[in-house]
Order: sequence, then C-alpha cells, then structure tokens
Amino acid sequence: AGAAGAQVVEAGPLTLDLSGRAQVQFNTTSVDGEDLGLAEGPATTAFETRRIRFGTRFAYDEWLTGLVEADFAGGGARLTDGYIDARLADGFAVRAGQFKKPFGLIELTSSTQTLTIERSVRMRGLEDLLAAAGAVIGEEQYLLSEAMYVGRQVGVMVHGDLGPLGYAGGVFNGEGANERDVRSSKALAGRLTYGLAEPLVLGAGVSVQPTGQLDAAGDELHATAYSLDAEYGRFRGDGLHLMAELMLGDNPLLLVADEMPDMVGVQAVAAWFAPRSGGRVEGIEPLFRASWADPDTDVDSDAGLTLTPGLNLYFTGRNRFMVNGEVYLPSQDGLDAEYALVAQLQIYF
Repeated sequence: AGAAGAQVVEAGPLTLDLSGRAQVQFNTTSVDGEDLGLAEGPATTAFETRRIRFGTRFAYDEWLTGLVEADFAGGGARLTDGYIDARLADGFAVRAGQFKKPFGLIELTSSTQTLTIERSVRMRGLEDLLAAAGAVIGEEQYLLSEAMYVGRQVGVMVHGDLGPLGYAGGVFNGEGANERDVRSSKALAGRLTYGLAEPLVLGAGVSVQPTGQLDAAGDELHATAYSLDAEYGRFRGDGLHLMAELMLGDNPLLLVADEMPDMVGVQAVAAWFAPRSGGRVEGIEPLFRASWADPDTDVDSDAGLTLTPGLNLYFTGRNRFMVNGEVYLPSQDGLDAEYALVAQLQIYF
C-alpha cells in the first residue's frame, strides 16, 4: 500500500485541499470512587473518539490562503480552525480568524505529529481527586492550557520568516475558542524561533491573558507567562527526536483577591524513530516523557511529576498506532501515585 494522493479541488484560481483526521482512543484510570469519597467514580476503562476532524485548506492566487476545520468528536460539532492568511510580502503575512495563539512549542505541534498521545497528563478523575485535597494538577501543559495561555482564540496576528528567524505576534479576544468578546481587554501572544545547525530549532515566547477580575483600582488583572523551548530532529526523521519546553509566569488558577502566585514547569520528551522496510509497519518509535510543574512556588509539596513511557508504530504518512503509560506522582502528603494506560489509533488524510 502507498500514500493516498492529495484530495485537491481546483476551480479557476481557487484551490481546495481536503484533509481530516480520526483519533480513536482507549484509556484506563486508577482513580476510583473510594479515592473521591463517592459510591461510584469514573469508569475504570473507556473508549473515546478523541478527535474526528474534517476541513479544507484553500488558496487563492497563492498569496491568499486559509483553513476551515470542524471537530465532530463526542457527538457534537464545533469549529477548531477558521482563518484567512494574507501573504502581503515575502516573509510577512497577516492571519485573522480563530487559530492557536503563537505560544508554546508543544501546543503548536499538531496532534497528528506529537510524540505522545496527549500533550499533558489526561487522566480521568485526577483533577477532582486533587481538588478535593486542595491542589491542582502539577503538570506543565495542563497549567498553560487551563490558564488559557495556549490554545485557540479569535484574533489577528502577523507572522513570517526572515531566513533562519521566525516570528509571530498577535492580539486575541481572551475568551477561548468559539466565544465572542465580552470585555474590552485583550490577550497578547508572541513567539520567536531560530534555526541553528540542522535540525535544531530554538524558540521563546510570551503570552498575556486577561483574568476577568479587577484589582483595587478597578483595572482588570492580566496574567503573563514566558516560555523557552528547543526541538532537535523532526517528525518521522531517522534517529533522535527531542522536544523540551520551560515555562514560568503568573498562575491565574490560584488567583486570590488581586494576588497571583508564580508557577513554573518543564516538559521534555525524547523519541527514537527506527524505519522498517517491507510490511505495513514503516517505523517503530519508543519514547519517554517527563513533565514537572509547581503551581505555586511559595507553597511546599504542591508540585507534580508525570512520567510517560510509550511506543508508536507508524504506517503510511501520519497514520499510526500509539501506546502510552501515564504515571502521575504528586508531592503532596496523603496523595498516592495514579496510573493510566492509553492506546490510540490515528488515521490522517
């Protein structure tokens, strides 16, 4: 079997490139009703349609491009990406619509190309378990996502490349995906990347997010986070592929009155892709991830460590079968380690 040809429709100067993905997942959790003080807790095992997406990229005379994509997972439908890109000059483009804010290497990597199944720990019942103990999940990507530093929002940004230097910066509504503005204050995000000796790329970013709460003077409080990241290797590239990200900033999840504690976190994942010739499995990729975060640097024993061993089996293109083991180790006294097994089949076209 070979790779399917691109599904491209042309109508005069307009080109439509159809694409889609299906990610079907099986997962377990060690969190049970007894842990939560309930008669019945989350199901020990579960099947999920994690992502079912279909969309099209469009191009008009090559300089006016964009993407419209919807997700049908979970029995509903919602817009994921919907934006227009206008390349006004070499190395300079303007994007408007709904898309990911330019912040964070791991978040900006497509779910079809992430080394692990999930970008952060995603264990059913874990959030409720820690909340009952007065804690939040200490995991780098979880904190960034819940604080809305990363993810899709409606806005406008400029972006482009100047040789090895890449840049992106924009203004967003601060409300999240598929939400209208309800306040005048906006979110800001920006990112710079620099390609060193192939295949090493370094990145840095900043994200400013309104909190919806006012300080004593009546002004809205804004939370700020910074990130540094590095990537060595590439998707399905032979040998080592390494991704690492460090973040620090305000934690609006623990906002009290007009005070926000500082948070810090780091995530690193290393994988080794070994190609195979012949047969339907074209490559085998063992991997290991470690992700640590402290939600409040002024509080002792509230951090968490996530460890993820895994194995990816690659078919044609981005089609693959993935298996991850998840271990979450809380540092808080009285909380035990929690475990999960996650398996996912991914089809991309």
